[in-house]
Amino acid sequence: MGTLFSALHIGRNGLMVAQAQLDTAGHNIANINTEGYSRQRVDVTTWQPNYTYYGELGRGPKIAGVNRVREEFLDKVYRTQMASLGQVDVQDRFYTRLEDIFQEPGEQSFGARLSAFFEALSEFSSNVEDPSVREALLSETRAISNALNETARRIEVVRSNANEEIRNMIPEINALAERIAETNVSIRRIEANGARANDLRDERDRLLDRLSRLVKVSYRERDNGEVEVLLGDEQLVNGDRWRALTATADDTIDSDRPDLLRVRWADTGQNTLIVGGELRGLLIMRDYVAADYRDRTDEIARALIESVNGIHSQGRGLAPLSGTIVGGVRRTDPTLALDDPAGDVPFSLQNGSFTVNVFDAAGALAETLTIPVTSGVTSAQDIAAAIDGMANLSANVDADGRLVVTSATGFGFAFANDTSGALVSLGMNGLFSGTDAETIRLSDHLETNLEWISSGYGTNFRLTGDNRAALAMQALRASSVADSGRQTLEGFYQATVARLGIQSRDNSASLQVEQGFAQDFDRRREEVSGVNMDEEVTNLIAYERAFQGSVRIISIADRLLEVLVNLGA
Repeated sequence: MGTLFSALHIGRNGLMVAQAQLDTAGHNIANINTEGYSRQRVDVTTWQPNYTYYGELGRGPKIAGVNRVREEFLDKVYRTQMASLGQVDVQDRFYTRLEDIFQEPGEQSFGARLSAFFEALSEFSSNVEDPSVREALLSETRAISNALNETARRIEVVRSNANEEIRNMIPEINALAERIAETNVSIRRIEANGARANDLRDERDRLLDRLSRLVKVSYRERDNGEVEVLLGDEQLVNGDRWRALTATADDTIDSDRPDLLRVRWADTGQNTLIVGGELRGLLIMRDYVAADYRDRTDEIARALIESVNGIHSQGRGLAPLSGTIVGGVRRTDPTLALDDPAGDVPFSLQNGSFTVNVFDAAGALAETLTIPVTSGVTSAQDIAAAIDGMANLSANVDADGRLVVTSATGFGFAFANDTSGALVSLGMNGLFSGTDAETIRLSDHLETNLEWISSGYGTNFRLTGDNRAALAMQALRASSVADSGRQTLEGFYQATVARLGIQSRDNSASLQVEQGFAQDFDRRREEVSGVNMDEEVTNLIAYERAFQGSVRIISIADRLLEVLVNLGA
C-alpha cells in the first residue's frame, strides 16, 4: 500500500533523474565543439512497483544508465573510408611533386632540352668542320646530360621524402596503439562495475579514427569493453597489450638505395602487411610510382647513350684519338662477360667484332686489328689484352673497371665497324659516358678536344667534310631506339609525361570521390552523435519542469506529513 513516505521516495527519484538529465545536457552543450565527442543520453526506466491487492503502485523513475548516442556501423564504414582517403591524399601530394619535376610544358623541361640536342645534331651534320657548331653540340650534350641528372636526382629526392615520412609515421602509429591499449584498461575497469565509460570511449574512437587514416586496420569489441585491433591478419592491440612497428633499412627494396625502410614487427622482425592508409600511399609512391619514373628516366638515358654512342664510337672526327682515352662505363668485374647480368651494364651485346685502326703522325694507317666478340664470353679484360698486343697501343682496365687505351708517342687511333656493341658496352669513344640518368655526361676526352667529335667514317682524315656519322646521329630523332625499339626518344618521353598526367588525374578524381564519401559518412555520424544546441536547450527546459514537478511532489507530501503529525499531537 502506498504511503506519504512512498510519495517522498517518488519525488526523490524524480529529482535524481532530472538532476542527471540536467547534468548530461549541460555536459553535451559544453562539449559541442569537442572533436569526436558523442552526445550522451540518460536512459530512464522505472523502479519495480509495489504490488497491492488492487494492483501495482509505481515507485517513480530510475536511471538505467548514461550512454553515448553512437552508431557502430557508421564508425566502421567511416574508418574504412578514411584509410582509402589517407592513401589517395598522400599519393596526390607526391604526384604533384613528380609533375613539377618534368616541368611540362616549359622552356626548361627535359622535352625542350631533348629537342635542342637533336637540333644541335642537325646543325652539326650540316657543317661538321665549324668549331663553333662543334662547341654548340658539346654544350647541348652537357645540357641534356645535366637535365637527366637533375631529373633523376629530384625523383630520388621524392623517394627520400616518402622514406622519411614513413620513418616519422611509425612512432605515431606506435603511440596510437599504446594509447588505445591504455584506454582499453581504463574502460574495462570502469565498466566492470556496470557503468559506461562514455568519455573514454570517445577518446578511443578518436584514436581509432586517426589510426585508420594512417594505416588500414580492422577491430572488434569484446564483452568487457576492450577492442582488439588487427593490422593485416596480425594483432596490433590486444586488450592491454600492443605491438610496436619498426622501420629498418632493407637493401632488397632497391639495390641502389640501401637506405629505404621496410616496415616490420618489432618483436618478430617479420614484414608488416600494409594494405591501406597514408602509410600504404607512401610505400606505393616510393617503391612503385616514383621508382617507375626513375626507371623510365633511366631508359631515356640508356637509349640515348646506346644509340648515339653506337654511331659515335665507330666514327671518326677531324683527327685520330691520341694519348690516353678512358672508357665511360664502369664495370663491377672486368673479368665477367660484357653482357653478364652481374656486370649491371644495360647495353645490348651480340656476336660480332670491331676494328682498331692505328695512324702515324702523318695520318696514314699504320696498323689495324679486328677483335672478335662473343656474347657471354668476351670480357673487358679480354679486349684490353687484345689491344695491348698491338705495336703502338697499350691497354688495361683501371681500378674502376674502365677500359683505358693509350697510344704511343706520334700515333693515334680510331675504332670502326663495330657489329657487336662492345664499344658502347665499354664506353669507348662515346659522345656520352655513363649508363643511366644519374651517371650520363659528356665524355671526358671530348671536353677540350672538339676535333674528336665523330662526324664521318673511314680512315682518310683529310676528308674533313665527311658527315655520314653526324647524319646517322641526327637521324636517331626519328628512329625507334627506346622501349625495346618500340618508340622514339621523344615519343617515349612524351608517353612518360602523358602517363604521369593520366595517373595524377585519375588519382585526383579518386581523391575527390573519397573526400565526398568521407564527408558524407562523417556528416551522418555527426547527425547521430553530434550535439544539437536547439535540441539540448529544449531538453533543458523539459528537465527543468520535471525537476520542478518532483520538488512539488516532495513539498505536498511534506505538508501532508505535517498535517498527520499535528493530528497526532
